Amino acid sequence: LKIDTIKTSITKKYESTKVDHYSFLSLPITVSYIIWRREKIALSATAGAKINLLLNGKTYVPNANNTDLIVLSNNYNKVTLSYMASLALEYKLKEKISLLIQPNANFQMSSVYNRSFYLTQKPYSYGVNIGLRFRF
Repeated sequence: LKIDTIKTSITKKYESTKVDHYSFLSLPITVSYIIWRREKIALSATAGAKINLLLNGKTYVPNANNTDLIVLSNNYNKVTLSYMASLALEYKLKEKISLLIQPNANFQMSSVYNRSFYLTQKPYSYGVNIGLRFRF
């Protein structure tokens, strides 16, 4: 006599969208190096880390039926660290004024959520800063 045991499970699959809103005050610690310089043009690189202090955070997650949103607001780390890097192209307009174009990238080192929370999220961002640099 042989008895086989078969385990079955039913998984309900659904799609949902999670929305995060959070604000940080970031304190950068960076090092810059001028790679190339001519009379009016300069190219420089910057790299470093940022200490991010959480100012506000909310996560909106739909419930299992996708009917109501659950608001999570107390599962965030208050302090996180991130890497950052950028290249800057500077064009000298006048003696103390330059036009600056600076592509940049930021990567979170650790999750914005507490370790005890079931989600892990490490945000990242890419951007371009365009502006004027005034030297005093």
